[in-house]
Amino acid sequence: MAESAANYYEQLFTEPEVYRPHPYIDSQPILWDSNNDAIPLVSYPEL
Repeated sequence: MAESAANYYEQLFTEPEVYRPHPYIDSQPILWDSNNDAIPLVSYPEL
């Protein structure tokens, strides 16, 4: 009984063969259309 429980939990906590990256941390960098455009300066009265 203990052997079957040990085998069950050993199989339960093994690392999966399929690697699924985290969608926010392991994602590729986003290439924006306006990546190289400068941000225009704004004066206080324009706000």
